[in-house]
Amino acid sequence: MKRSKLLVWLVGICLVAALLVVPFISACGGTGDTGGTGGTGGTGGTGGTGGTTTGTQIVKIGLLGSFTGSYAPYGTPMRQSTELRRDLINDAGGFTVNGQNYKFELVEYDDRTDPKRTVAGLNMMIDQHGIQWIVGPMTSHCTLAAQPIGEARHIALVSAAASTVLVRPGIKWFWAASGIVGIRAAACWPYYINNMKIKTVSIITENYAYALSMREDGISQIKKLGGCQILADEMFESDTTDFSTIIARIRQPNPDALYVNASPAKGILITKQVFEAGWHVQIISLTELISDDNFKVNGKAADGLMGMGGLDYYAYKNGIVPQNAIDRMGTNLEEYYKICDEFIKRYTDQNVRFAISYGTYLQGFMEGFKRSGTVTDQDKFMSVFRTMEFDSPAQRFKVLPNQLWTTFIPLSVYWESTKADKYTLLSISYHTDDMMEHWNTEIINQFKTIDEIRKERGY
Repeated sequence: MKRSKLLVWLVGICLVAALLVVPFISACGGTGDTGGTGGTGGTGGTGGTGGTTTGTQIVKIGLLGSFTGSYAPYGTPMRQSTELRRDLINDAGGFTVNGQNYKFELVEYDDRTDPKRTVAGLNMMIDQHGIQWIVGPMTSHCTLAAQPIGEARHIALVSAAASTVLVRPGIKWFWAASGIVGIRAAACWPYYINNMKIKTVSIITENYAYALSMREDGISQIKKLGGCQILADEMFESDTTDFSTIIARIRQPNPDALYVNASPAKGILITKQVFEAGWHVQIISLTELISDDNFKVNGKAADGLMGMGGLDYYAYKNGIVPQNAIDRMGTNLEEYYKICDEFIKRYTDQNVRFAISYGTYLQGFMEGFKRSGTVTDQDKFMSVFRTMEFDSPAQRFKVLPNQLWTTFIPLSVYWESTKADKYTLLSISYHTDDMMEHWNTEIINQFKTIDEIRKERGY
Protein backbone atom coordinates (compact mmCIF):
# COMPACT_ATOMS: atom_id res chain seq x y z
CA MET A 1 0.00 0.00 0.00
CA LYS A 2 2.83 2.40 0.94
CA ARG A 3 4.55 1.47 -2.29
CA SER A 4 1.38 2.33 -4.26
CA LYS A 5 1.10 5.74 -2.58
CA LEU A 6 4.75 6.47 -3.32
CA LEU A 7 4.19 5.68 -7.01
CA VAL A 8 1.18 8.01 -7.15
CA TRP A 9 3.24 10.74 -5.48
CA LEU A 10 6.09 10.39 -8.01
CA VAL A 11 3.69 10.49 -10.98
CA GLY A 12 2.16 13.68 -9.60
CA ILE A 13 5.56 15.35 -9.35
CA CYS A 14 6.32 14.41 -13.00
CA LEU A 15 3.03 15.87 -14.22
CA VAL A 16 3.63 19.16 -12.42
CA ALA A 17 7.13 19.36 -13.85
CA ALA A 18 5.82 18.72 -17.36
CA LEU A 19 3.24 21.49 -17.01
CA LEU A 20 5.99 23.91 -16.02
CA VAL A 21 8.46 22.91 -18.74
CA VAL A 22 6.13 22.88 -21.78
CA PRO A 23 5.25 26.63 -21.69
CA PHE A 24 8.93 27.41 -21.19
CA ILE A 25 9.86 25.40 -24.31
CA SER A 26 7.07 27.02 -26.34
CA ALA A 27 8.24 30.49 -25.39
CA CYS A 28 11.70 29.71 -26.74
CA GLY A 29 10.53 28.98 -30.27
CA GLY A 30 9.74 25.49 -31.53
CA THR A 31 8.37 24.33 -34.84
CA GLY A 32 5.50 25.97 -36.68
CA ASP A 33 2.09 24.59 -37.48
CA THR A 34 2.83 24.13 -41.20
CA GLY A 35 6.00 22.12 -40.82
CA GLY A 36 8.15 24.66 -42.72
CA THR A 37 11.75 25.39 -41.96
CA GLY A 38 10.79 28.19 -39.61
CA GLY A 39 14.20 29.64 -38.78
CA THR A 40 14.61 29.82 -35.02
CA GLY A 41 11.05 30.83 -34.31
CA GLY A 42 7.73 29.20 -35.07
CA THR A 43 6.31 29.35 -38.57
CA GLY A 44 2.80 30.59 -39.05
CA GLY A 45 0.03 30.39 -41.59
CA THR A 46 -1.45 33.83 -42.10
CA GLY A 47 0.40 35.91 -44.65
CA GLY A 48 3.47 33.73 -44.45
CA THR A 49 4.56 35.20 -41.09
CA GLY A 50 5.69 33.17 -38.12
CA GLY A 51 6.26 33.20 -34.42
CA THR A 52 8.73 35.43 -32.66
CA THR A 53 12.25 35.08 -31.38
CA THR A 54 13.52 38.06 -29.39
CA GLY A 55 10.89 40.20 -31.08
CA THR A 56 11.73 39.24 -34.66
CA GLN A 57 9.09 37.70 -36.92
CA ILE A 58 9.56 35.67 -40.08
CA VAL A 59 8.12 36.58 -43.49
CA LYS A 60 8.04 33.67 -45.89
CA ILE A 61 8.77 34.33 -49.56
CA GLY A 62 8.36 31.63 -52.19
CA LEU A 63 11.25 31.01 -54.58
CA LEU A 64 9.87 29.10 -57.54
CA GLY A 65 12.29 28.39 -60.35
CA SER A 66 14.08 26.10 -62.77
CA PHE A 67 17.00 24.87 -60.71
CA THR A 68 17.44 21.76 -62.85
CA GLY A 69 16.51 21.02 -66.45
CA SER A 70 16.96 23.08 -69.60
CA TYR A 71 17.00 26.39 -67.73
CA ALA A 72 19.44 25.38 -65.00
CA PRO A 73 22.20 27.59 -66.54
CA TYR A 74 20.03 30.54 -65.49
CA GLY A 75 18.07 28.96 -62.64
CA THR A 76 21.04 28.10 -60.45
CA PRO A 77 22.62 31.59 -60.33
CA MET A 78 19.21 33.24 -59.94
CA ARG A 79 18.54 31.00 -56.95
CA GLN A 80 21.93 31.98 -55.55
CA SER A 81 21.14 35.66 -56.13
CA THR A 82 17.94 35.42 -54.08
CA GLU A 83 19.55 33.42 -51.29
CA LEU A 84 22.45 35.87 -51.11
CA ARG A 85 20.16 38.90 -50.79
CA ARG A 86 18.11 37.12 -48.11
CA ASP A 87 21.27 36.51 -46.11
CA LEU A 88 22.54 40.07 -46.55
CA ILE A 89 19.19 41.51 -45.39
CA ASN A 90 18.84 39.10 -42.47
CA ASP A 91 22.46 39.44 -41.35
CA ALA A 92 22.04 43.22 -41.28
CA GLY A 93 19.18 42.80 -38.81
CA GLY A 94 16.26 42.39 -41.17
CA PHE A 95 13.76 45.18 -41.77
CA THR A 96 11.09 47.03 -39.81
CA VAL A 97 7.40 47.38 -40.62
CA ASN A 98 5.28 49.49 -38.25
CA GLY A 99 7.81 49.08 -35.45
CA GLN A 100 8.00 45.29 -35.80
CA ASN A 101 11.26 43.67 -36.90
CA TYR A 102 11.15 40.98 -39.62
CA LYS A 103 13.53 38.62 -41.37
CA PHE A 104 13.07 36.65 -44.57
CA GLU A 105 12.70 32.92 -44.96
CA LEU A 106 12.67 31.36 -48.43
CA VAL A 107 10.51 28.38 -49.26
CA GLU A 108 12.07 26.98 -52.43
CA TYR A 109 10.67 24.68 -55.10
CA ASP A 110 12.34 23.37 -58.25
CA ASP A 111 9.75 23.20 -61.02
CA ARG A 112 12.32 21.69 -63.42
CA THR A 113 10.88 23.96 -66.13
CA ASP A 114 7.71 21.83 -66.07
CA PRO A 115 4.40 23.76 -65.83
CA LYS A 116 2.72 20.88 -63.97
CA ARG A 117 5.37 21.07 -61.28
CA THR A 118 5.03 24.86 -61.22
CA VAL A 119 1.35 24.53 -60.34
CA ALA A 120 2.12 21.88 -57.70
CA GLY A 121 4.84 24.04 -56.15
CA LEU A 122 2.69 27.17 -56.15
CA ASN A 123 -0.22 25.40 -54.47
CA MET A 124 2.12 23.89 -51.88
CA MET A 125 3.50 27.33 -51.02
CA ILE A 126 0.03 28.83 -50.65
CA ASP A 127 -1.75 25.98 -48.89
CA GLN A 128 1.01 24.63 -46.64
CA HIS A 129 2.92 27.84 -45.88
CA GLY A 130 0.38 30.65 -46.35
CA ILE A 131 2.72 32.40 -48.78
CA GLN A 132 1.44 35.48 -50.62
CA TRP A 133 4.65 36.75 -52.22
CA ILE A 134 6.66 34.73 -54.74
CA VAL A 135 9.89 35.33 -56.65
CA GLY A 136 9.30 33.38 -59.87
CA PRO A 137 8.43 31.34 -61.82
CA MET A 138 11.44 31.76 -64.07
CA THR A 139 10.14 30.75 -67.48
CA SER A 140 7.21 32.02 -69.51
CA HIS A 141 5.36 28.75 -70.08
CA CYS A 142 5.61 27.95 -66.35
CA THR A 143 4.43 31.47 -65.50
CA LEU A 144 1.45 31.11 -67.84
CA ALA A 145 0.47 28.03 -65.83
CA ALA A 146 0.89 29.91 -62.54
CA GLN A 147 -0.96 33.10 -63.47
CA PRO A 148 -4.56 31.78 -63.15
CA ILE A 149 -3.79 30.66 -59.59
CA GLY A 150 -2.00 33.89 -58.72
CA GLU A 151 -4.80 36.05 -60.12
CA ALA A 152 -7.61 34.09 -58.42
CA ARG A 153 -5.90 33.96 -55.03
CA HIS A 154 -4.16 37.37 -55.18
CA ILE A 155 -0.62 36.03 -55.00
CA ALA A 156 2.09 38.49 -56.06
CA LEU A 157 4.50 36.98 -58.61
CA VAL A 158 7.61 38.93 -59.62
CA SER A 159 9.84 37.27 -62.19
CA ALA A 160 12.28 37.55 -65.07
CA ALA A 161 9.86 35.58 -67.27
CA ALA A 162 9.35 37.79 -70.29
CA SER A 163 7.05 36.43 -72.99
CA THR A 164 5.05 39.39 -74.28
CA VAL A 165 1.73 37.57 -73.68
CA LEU A 166 2.37 37.53 -69.92
CA VAL A 167 1.36 41.20 -69.56
CA ARG A 168 -2.07 41.02 -71.13
CA PRO A 169 -5.38 42.65 -70.01
CA GLY A 170 -6.72 41.18 -66.79
CA ILE A 171 -3.31 40.38 -65.28
CA LYS A 172 -2.83 42.34 -62.06
CA TRP A 173 -0.71 40.14 -59.78
CA PHE A 174 2.30 39.41 -61.99
CA TRP A 175 5.22 41.67 -62.92
CA ALA A 176 7.76 41.03 -65.70
CA ALA A 177 10.50 42.82 -63.81
CA SER A 178 13.23 42.48 -66.45
CA GLY A 179 11.13 43.59 -69.42
CA ILE A 180 9.18 41.63 -71.99
CA VAL A 181 10.43 40.16 -75.26
CA GLY A 182 8.63 42.77 -77.35
CA ILE A 183 10.75 45.43 -75.66
CA ARG A 184 13.96 43.47 -76.22
CA ALA A 185 13.13 42.97 -79.88
CA ALA A 186 12.42 46.68 -80.29
CA ALA A 187 15.82 47.48 -78.75
CA CYS A 188 17.97 44.86 -80.52
CA TRP A 189 16.58 44.52 -84.03
CA PRO A 190 17.17 48.16 -85.10
CA TYR A 191 20.87 47.62 -84.37
CA TYR A 192 20.93 44.37 -86.34
CA ILE A 193 19.26 45.93 -89.39
CA ASN A 194 20.21 49.61 -89.30
CA ASN A 195 23.74 49.40 -87.90
CA MET A 196 24.96 45.97 -88.99
CA LYS A 197 23.00 46.09 -92.28
CA ILE A 198 21.69 42.52 -91.98
CA LYS A 199 19.57 41.98 -95.11
CA THR A 200 18.61 38.29 -94.89
CA VAL A 201 17.99 35.97 -91.94
CA SER A 202 17.05 32.37 -91.15
CA ILE A 203 15.12 31.62 -87.96
CA ILE A 204 15.16 28.57 -85.69
CA THR A 205 12.73 28.41 -82.76
CA GLU A 206 12.03 26.02 -79.89
CA ASN A 207 8.32 25.31 -79.46
CA TYR A 208 7.61 26.88 -76.07
CA ALA A 209 6.20 30.21 -74.92
CA TYR A 210 9.30 32.36 -74.42
CA ALA A 211 11.03 31.24 -77.61
CA LEU A 212 7.83 31.66 -79.60
CA SER A 213 7.52 35.20 -78.28
CA MET A 214 11.10 35.94 -79.37
CA ARG A 215 10.27 34.65 -82.84
CA GLU A 216 6.98 36.55 -83.17
CA ASP A 217 8.25 39.83 -81.73
CA GLY A 218 11.43 39.56 -83.81
CA ILE A 219 9.45 39.02 -87.01
CA SER A 220 7.23 41.95 -86.08
CA GLN A 221 10.29 44.22 -85.80
CA ILE A 222 11.77 42.89 -89.05
CA LYS A 223 8.58 43.78 -90.88
CA LYS A 224 8.29 47.15 -89.14
CA LEU A 225 11.87 48.18 -89.92
CA GLY A 226 11.95 46.80 -93.46
CA GLY A 227 15.06 46.03 -95.47
CA CYS A 228 15.50 42.48 -94.16
CA GLN A 229 14.09 39.30 -95.69
CA ILE A 230 13.31 36.04 -93.85
CA LEU A 231 14.71 33.18 -95.95
CA ALA A 232 13.86 30.22 -93.68
CA ASP A 233 11.78 29.73 -90.55
CA GLU A 234 12.01 26.39 -88.70
CA MET A 235 10.46 25.12 -85.45
CA PHE A 236 11.61 22.24 -83.23
CA GLU A 237 10.29 20.46 -80.14
CA SER A 238 12.05 20.75 -76.79
CA ASP A 239 13.19 17.11 -76.78
CA THR A 240 15.19 17.59 -80.00
CA THR A 241 18.92 16.90 -79.72
CA ASP A 242 19.98 16.41 -83.35
CA PHE A 243 19.61 19.60 -85.40
CA SER A 244 21.54 18.48 -88.48
CA THR A 245 18.51 18.26 -90.79
CA ILE A 246 17.10 21.62 -89.66
CA ILE A 247 20.52 23.25 -89.97
CA ALA A 248 20.85 21.97 -93.53
CA ARG A 249 17.50 23.53 -94.45
CA ILE A 250 18.09 26.93 -92.86
CA ARG A 251 21.64 27.07 -94.22
CA GLN A 252 20.67 26.32 -97.83
CA PRO A 253 19.46 29.86 -98.73
CA ASN A 254 22.73 31.27 -97.30
CA PRO A 255 21.37 34.01 -95.00
CA ASP A 256 23.39 36.85 -93.50
CA ALA A 257 22.49 35.80 -89.96
CA LEU A 258 20.85 33.01 -87.95
CA TYR A 259 18.25 34.20 -85.43
CA VAL A 260 18.09 31.60 -82.61
CA ASN A 261 15.16 31.45 -80.18
CA ALA A 262 15.71 28.69 -77.66
CA SER A 263 16.33 27.73 -74.04
CA PRO A 264 19.96 27.91 -72.82
CA ALA A 265 20.50 24.14 -73.14
CA LYS A 266 19.15 24.01 -76.70
CA GLY A 267 20.98 27.19 -77.65
CA ILE A 268 24.23 25.50 -76.63
CA LEU A 269 23.46 22.46 -78.81
CA ILE A 270 22.48 24.59 -81.81
CA THR A 271 25.64 26.69 -81.54
CA LYS A 272 27.77 23.54 -81.32
CA GLN A 273 26.12 21.76 -84.25
CA VAL A 274 26.12 24.85 -86.51
CA PHE A 275 29.88 25.15 -85.95
CA GLU A 276 30.44 21.41 -86.47
CA ALA A 277 28.59 21.68 -89.78
CA GLY A 278 31.25 24.16 -90.92
CA TRP A 279 28.76 27.02 -91.09
CA HIS A 280 30.31 30.14 -89.56
CA VAL A 281 27.17 32.25 -89.82
CA GLN A 282 26.64 35.25 -87.52
CA ILE A 283 24.31 34.03 -84.74
CA ILE A 284 22.04 36.64 -83.19
CA SER A 285 19.52 36.43 -80.37
CA LEU A 286 17.67 38.56 -77.88
CA THR A 287 19.12 37.00 -74.73
CA GLU A 288 18.97 33.26 -74.29
CA LEU A 289 22.26 32.22 -75.89
CA ILE A 290 24.38 34.47 -73.73
CA SER A 291 25.48 32.27 -70.85
CA ASP A 292 28.87 31.23 -69.55
CA ASP A 293 27.81 27.64 -70.08
CA ASN A 294 27.69 28.17 -73.85
CA PHE A 295 31.31 29.28 -73.91
CA LYS A 296 32.31 26.59 -71.43
CA VAL A 297 30.89 23.86 -73.70
CA ASN A 298 31.59 25.33 -77.12
CA GLY A 299 34.71 27.43 -76.70
CA LYS A 300 35.61 29.19 -79.95
CA ALA A 301 32.43 27.93 -81.60
CA ALA A 302 30.49 30.46 -79.49
CA ASP A 303 32.67 33.42 -80.48
CA GLY A 304 30.73 36.33 -81.88
CA LEU A 305 27.34 35.48 -80.37
CA MET A 306 25.17 38.57 -80.11
CA GLY A 307 22.31 39.27 -77.76
CA MET A 308 20.95 41.23 -74.82
CA GLY A 309 23.42 41.65 -71.97
CA GLY A 310 26.49 43.61 -70.95
CA LEU A 311 25.53 45.71 -67.92
CA ASP A 312 27.31 43.74 -65.24
CA TYR A 313 30.12 43.61 -62.70
CA TYR A 314 32.95 43.31 -65.22
CA ALA A 315 31.54 45.99 -67.49
CA TYR A 316 31.49 48.50 -64.63
CA LYS A 317 34.86 47.42 -63.24
CA ASN A 318 36.50 47.85 -66.65
CA GLY A 319 34.86 51.20 -67.41
CA ILE A 320 32.88 49.83 -70.38
CA VAL A 321 29.62 51.54 -69.42
CA PRO A 322 29.61 55.31 -70.08
CA GLN A 323 29.10 57.51 -67.03
CA ASN A 324 26.04 59.19 -68.54
CA ALA A 325 24.36 55.77 -68.81
CA ILE A 326 25.25 54.95 -65.19
CA ASP A 327 23.75 58.26 -64.08
CA ARG A 328 20.60 57.72 -66.14
CA MET A 329 20.07 54.26 -64.68
CA GLY A 330 20.81 55.38 -61.12
CA THR A 331 23.31 52.57 -60.51
CA ASN A 332 24.91 52.55 -57.05
CA LEU A 333 28.31 51.11 -57.95
CA GLU A 334 29.60 50.90 -54.37
CA GLU A 335 26.66 48.73 -53.23
CA TYR A 336 26.67 46.86 -56.54
CA TYR A 337 30.31 45.84 -56.09
CA LYS A 338 29.70 44.71 -52.49
CA ILE A 339 26.98 42.28 -53.53
CA CYS A 340 28.88 41.00 -56.57
CA ASP A 341 32.07 40.52 -54.55
CA GLU A 342 30.14 38.46 -52.01
CA PHE A 343 28.52 36.46 -54.82
CA ILE A 344 31.96 35.67 -56.27
CA LYS A 345 33.28 34.76 -52.82
CA ARG A 346 30.44 32.30 -52.25
CA TYR A 347 29.83 30.84 -55.69
CA THR A 348 32.62 31.81 -58.21
CA ASP A 349 32.55 34.52 -60.84
CA GLN A 350 30.71 32.39 -63.42
CA ASN A 351 27.36 34.01 -64.18
CA VAL A 352 28.11 36.86 -61.76
CA ARG A 353 25.80 39.07 -63.86
CA PHE A 354 22.92 37.33 -62.06
CA ALA A 355 24.26 38.35 -58.63
CA ILE A 356 21.84 41.28 -58.43
CA SER A 357 18.83 40.26 -60.55
CA TYR A 358 16.52 38.02 -58.51
CA GLY A 359 17.78 39.50 -55.27
CA THR A 360 16.34 42.81 -56.45
CA TYR A 361 12.86 41.26 -56.59
CA LEU A 362 13.21 40.28 -52.93
CA GLN A 363 14.31 43.84 -52.18
CA GLY A 364 11.22 45.10 -54.03
CA PHE A 365 8.95 43.08 -51.75
CA MET A 366 10.78 44.43 -48.68
CA GLU A 367 10.33 48.02 -49.86
CA GLY A 368 6.63 47.35 -50.45
CA PHE A 369 6.20 45.91 -46.95
CA LYS A 370 7.89 48.89 -45.32
CA ARG A 371 5.98 51.51 -47.28
CA SER A 372 2.56 49.86 -47.04
CA GLY A 373 3.02 49.07 -43.34
CA THR A 374 1.93 45.44 -43.68
CA VAL A 375 3.24 41.95 -44.41
CA THR A 376 -0.21 40.33 -44.47
CA ASP A 377 -2.71 42.69 -46.14
CA GLN A 378 -2.33 42.00 -49.86
CA ASP A 379 -4.64 44.77 -51.06
CA LYS A 380 -2.96 47.40 -48.89
CA PHE A 381 0.44 46.18 -50.03
CA MET A 382 -0.58 46.34 -53.68
CA SER A 383 -2.01 49.86 -53.39
CA VAL A 384 1.57 51.00 -52.70
CA PHE A 385 3.54 48.45 -54.69
CA ARG A 386 1.84 49.06 -58.04
CA THR A 387 3.29 52.57 -58.40
CA MET A 388 6.34 52.28 -56.17
CA GLU A 389 9.81 53.63 -56.95
CA PHE A 390 12.90 52.37 -55.17
CA ASP A 391 16.67 52.39 -55.54
CA SER A 392 18.51 49.11 -55.94
CA PRO A 393 22.27 48.69 -56.40
CA ALA A 394 21.67 47.85 -60.08
CA GLN A 395 19.42 50.79 -60.95
CA ARG A 396 16.54 53.02 -59.92
CA PHE A 397 13.32 51.05 -60.37
CA LYS A 398 9.74 52.14 -60.87
CA VAL A 399 6.88 49.65 -60.87
CA LEU A 400 4.84 50.59 -63.92
CA PRO A 401 1.06 50.40 -64.47
CA ASN A 402 1.41 47.85 -67.30
CA GLN A 403 2.92 45.09 -65.09
CA LEU A 404 6.51 46.00 -65.94
CA TRP A 405 9.42 47.45 -64.00
CA THR A 406 11.74 50.11 -65.35
CA THR A 407 14.11 48.35 -67.75
CA PHE A 408 17.27 49.17 -69.69
CA ILE A 409 18.22 46.96 -72.64
CA PRO A 410 21.92 46.46 -73.38
CA LEU A 411 23.12 44.70 -76.54
CA SER A 412 26.57 43.09 -76.79
CA VAL A 413 28.74 40.79 -78.88
CA TYR A 414 30.67 38.13 -76.92
CA TRP A 415 34.07 36.44 -77.32
CA GLU A 416 35.19 33.38 -75.33
CA SER A 417 33.16 34.26 -72.21
CA THR A 418 30.70 36.78 -70.79
CA LYS A 419 33.38 38.60 -68.80
CA ALA A 420 33.82 42.23 -69.73
CA ASP A 421 37.25 41.85 -71.31
CA LYS A 422 35.69 39.28 -73.64
CA TYR A 423 32.75 41.21 -75.02
CA THR A 424 31.89 44.53 -76.56
CA LEU A 425 28.92 46.58 -75.34
CA LEU A 426 27.19 47.83 -78.49
CA SER A 427 24.21 49.86 -77.30
CA ILE A 428 21.91 50.68 -74.38
CA SER A 429 18.21 51.36 -74.96
CA TYR A 430 16.00 53.16 -72.45
CA HIS A 431 12.30 54.03 -72.43
CA THR A 432 11.04 57.60 -72.45
CA ASP A 433 7.51 57.03 -71.10
CA ASP A 434 5.93 55.16 -68.20
CA MET A 435 4.30 52.56 -70.43
CA MET A 436 7.58 51.60 -72.11
CA GLU A 437 6.13 52.29 -75.54
CA HIS A 438 8.78 54.75 -76.73
CA TRP A 439 12.50 54.06 -76.69
CA ASN A 440 15.80 55.78 -77.37
CA THR A 441 18.99 53.87 -78.14
CA GLU A 442 22.47 55.11 -77.32
CA ILE A 443 25.11 53.56 -79.57
CA ILE A 444 28.19 52.70 -77.51
CA ASN A 445 30.24 50.87 -80.12
CA GLN A 446 29.70 50.33 -83.84
CA PHE A 447 30.25 46.66 -84.69
CA LYS A 448 31.28 45.40 -88.12
CA THR A 449 28.72 45.32 -90.88
CA ILE A 450 27.39 41.95 -91.95
CA ASP A 451 29.26 42.24 -95.27
CA GLU A 452 32.55 42.60 -93.38
CA ILE A 453 31.67 39.63 -91.16
CA ARG A 454 30.79 37.43 -94.13
CA LYS A 455 34.04 38.30 -95.86
CA GLU A 456 36.07 37.45 -92.73
CA ARG A 457 34.32 34.14 -92.06
CA GLY A 458 33.87 33.05 -95.64
CA TYR A 459 30.20 32.01 -95.66
